[in-house]
Amino acid sequence: MTISDLAGSGGDSPLRDVQLELVDSVDKAMEFKRWLSQSRRALGVDTESGGLRPDLHRLRLVQFGDMTRGWAIPWDRWGGVTMEALNQYEGPLVFHNAGFDCRFLQAHAGWSPPWSRIHDTMTMAHLVDPSRPKGLKPLSARLIDPRATAGETLLHTGMGQHGWTGDTVPTDFPPYWVDGALDPVLTCHVFEKLGPTLKARHYETAYDLEMTTVRICADMMTRGINIDLGYCDQKAEELRGWVVKAREMIKREYGVDNPTSNRQVIAKLQRDGVELTKRTASGADLALDKEVLNALDHPLAEYVLAIRKAEKICSTYLENFSEMIGPDGRLHPSINPLGARTGRMSITGPALQTLQRDDPTVRTAFIPSAGNRLVLCDADQIEMRLAAHFSHDQGLIDAFHQDADFFCVLASQIFGEDVKKGDRRRQITKNTGYGKLYGAGAPTIARTAKITLEAAAHFVQAFDDRFPGITQLMTKVVNEAEQRRRDEGRAYVRTPLGREVPADDEREYALVNYLIQSHAAEILKRGLADLEAADVARYLVLPVHDEVVLDVPEAEVADVVNVVESTLNDLTTYEVPLTWSAETHPSWGAKYRK
Repeated sequence: MTISDLAGSGGDSPLRDVQLELVDSVDKAMEFKRWLSQSRRALGVDTESGGLRPDLHRLRLVQFGDMTRGWAIPWDRWGGVTMEALNQYEGPLVFHNAGFDCRFLQAHAGWSPPWSRIHDTMTMAHLVDPSRPKGLKPLSARLIDPRATAGETLLHTGMGQHGWTGDTVPTDFPPYWVDGALDPVLTCHVFEKLGPTLKARHYETAYDLEMTTVRICADMMTRGINIDLGYCDQKAEELRGWVVKAREMIKREYGVDNPTSNRQVIAKLQRDGVELTKRTASGADLALDKEVLNALDHPLAEYVLAIRKAEKICSTYLENFSEMIGPDGRLHPSINPLGARTGRMSITGPALQTLQRDDPTVRTAFIPSAGNRLVLCDADQIEMRLAAHFSHDQGLIDAFHQDADFFCVLASQIFGEDVKKGDRRRQITKNTGYGKLYGAGAPTIARTAKITLEAAAHFVQAFDDRFPGITQLMTKVVNEAEQRRRDEGRAYVRTPLGREVPADDEREYALVNYLIQSHAAEILKRGLADLEAADVARYLVLPVHDEVVLDVPEAEVADVVNVVESTLNDLTTYEVPLTWSAETHPSWGAKYRK
């Protein structure tokens, strides 16, 4: 079968004469082996599974392909043929989302991926253009042939007609195996398309770092982490009980029957003289999101926020962990090494990037293995340190070289008197510093710091007068991006590793934040590679924001703490020291308890 059989004639499409095959007999298996012995630049590999979890879901198909031919091999009937191919082929292997497919092949086939020979077109696509979708089919439709999605469309239609899922669709159902056999072919074409661009932009170092991160993250996902289900049950019951009482109190004190009804809460706030101006995306209604509620000085707003938070913690995390845990009794979150445009990682199943920064409630559920302790290592104010480095602002640089709290030093200089931790002016200074990195103006800073707009504007001006480097950095980055738009047709910022992070239209002001976030991601990934070289990566279980979590045998904790800190600390490369602080705890949340 060819793609023309699926979607009609395609003119001079590079996919026009691609042949797609199903291994369903001994003769087909022998034909596949003869084809596999041919010389080629790279072999595309893909899998189809019954779900997203290797520890819970079946491996259905394994597919191989090159630029002209694709094969689908049902795992349950012809797994031996698959294993021969994986173990005997010695050339480069190309996946699209290698971490996913390799984990399935490890779990179900016992295959040890030869990572030095593995390429990942999803990673390549992100490096070339992090602003575009990275799915194989839409990427292929854009780069190779618009008809690349035709098989997927036929498959979804057929599955819908029969009520099949990814776990129940028969492996010999033509739209299923044909669509699967096409995937490694598309992967090879995308590999050939993107490879020259990576080389032209001198992305070899960045790509090697990302592939190292893919491997390390795949190991972390396989390793998993322990969850204290007893704590989850107890805490969920406690939070649900508090919500019931809070709802009763709100009804009694404020006359609001349902505190999760925006209409009822808005009506009560307006009756109390609260002015609300922000509107929803459609513009039809007043908004009552987290930002709005946080900025209000009204007890009802505080209760609504607390109720929303408690209910989300219960439903999304505590009450859901028992369903997420695998047969080995451990949680195996999905780690995306390139979860954001900036190259920041993201974690789903559950979503850990969205946890409130200093709240221990969910984190306390994460515990070490028996006989182990958790080692938690966090970068110290890495975003502000990078801002000081990139801006060359001497005031910021000097503040980081003092033996005192960084934001207290800044606040003391701005206010002209000694500001200690706990002083509200420290938090205002911190909000302003980070706000400027995110491109926030006085109105946003006023809302987050809960001060008047006039006071925020005055403070922002005082901050700029004392530390002008950040504003100067923003002007420089924006001017360079606008010049690139004129010269090259696209605006972007370039990281120290040479990666180009594009701006959204008319949002060049966000590029300073992109620069800092992107390089912070590079630093974390470089740190993971260094930890592997130091022989402690085998203990890694989570990377969240600028923190790494390790599950370490009790007897080795002291040594690992020393190795992790000394490996991650960088005291010489930048204009300010980049330091990391490691602690040991009986749970992840213990670090955040006040």
